[in-house]
Amino acid sequence: MQRIESVVLYYFTGTGNALKAARWICDEAGRRGLSWELHAIDRELRPDASVLSAHTLAGFLYPTHGFNAAPAMLKFIARFPRARGVPAFLLNTRAGGKFFRWVTPGLSGLAQLLPMLLLLMKGFSLCGGLPLDMPSNWVSLHPAYGRRWIEFIVTRCEGVTRKFTGEILAGKRRFGKALASLPVDLAISPIAVLYYLIGRFCLAKTFIYSHNCTMCGICERNCPVGAITIRNGRPYWSFRCESCMRCIANCPEKAVQACHSFLAIIVAVAQVPFTLMIVRELPLLGPLNYPFVRTLVNGYCTLAVTFALYAVLQRLLLFRPVNLFFTYTSLTRYWGTYRAPGITMNDYRTDSLSRRHDTAAPPGVRRNGDHSNR
Repeated sequence: MQRIESVVLYYFTGTGNALKAARWICDEAGRRGLSWELHAIDRELRPDASVLSAHTLAGFLYPTHGFNAAPAMLKFIARFPRARGVPAFLLNTRAGGKFFRWVTPGLSGLAQLLPMLLLLMKGFSLCGGLPLDMPSNWVSLHPAYGRRWIEFIVTRCEGVTRKFTGEILAGKRRFGKALASLPVDLAISPIAVLYYLIGRFCLAKTFIYSHNCTMCGICERNCPVGAITIRNGRPYWSFRCESCMRCIANCPEKAVQACHSFLAIIVAVAQVPFTLMIVRELPLLGPLNYPFVRTLVNGYCTLAVTFALYAVLQRLLLFRPVNLFFTYTSLTRYWGTYRAPGITMNDYRTDSLSRRHDTAAPPGVRRNGDHSNR
């Protein structure tokens, strides 16, 4: 690998985990006298290969969604111009957890493999891949972890990231941790595919506003993929939502919830009837009678019903008794929220930063000469 003279990082983040890792990498680059650039890919940032060269290390940092890379990052890489010979690495944050006193690793699935394939097709020279077990932010699935446990996991991940960065900048190639989980990742890859094709769209329709929403617009302005719009005077989540948890984590009134009771209604009203219909009708289709095809057809039928039910739900939520019912039957109301330590709302608004090694400001602190796309 060529001698590294600068570092350019592209990151997508919902609650700050990927941004936290990006800051550690920028800090390590600065310590070695290297210039660096940090770019958020929020709101369809267009990739620019003109800042890359054979002496520039490109990094792509993103969360793992449904055992796959965040769709926003996959789209970003797919749109990237050819960058032949540019060294690049991947870092996917995944759901680090706990079991009594032990830290449990998350699973990557296709979160490393698919972006690697895309980068190779673009001509990049891969030099590393790091699955990073940051605290899980998926509070739709489980309660938020306590502060002390979060700090313990984050401190542990900082050491791992800094060591990985130092080795990459020294010209070494590091794929060990990514390869170690490869057998399990391949085994769960069908789940990753189904999540990308179906699951993420269903989860997008579980987000609601509660009765204490003040219409401050923070969720709409800060959604990284522009999935939240205002309808009937209240926030509405479109199918573009990636369940990144930014809206839940940053609502000052704690008015955004993932509605588990509505998810139960979707299963009861849509899933069972369509499953029975497809089991009865698909045998007539001959070559298409495969479990995967059944799952896809059933899934998209369920999505159609989900879309209709969600439109009705949004109107019903305007009535306080209905809103109270769905609010108090949402587990996220009781589970708390997660945002990476040290990350504030202002950090989400920073699309592009650059530092040279002679700038004394630590990552995340803005100085004259910083630039922003938004």
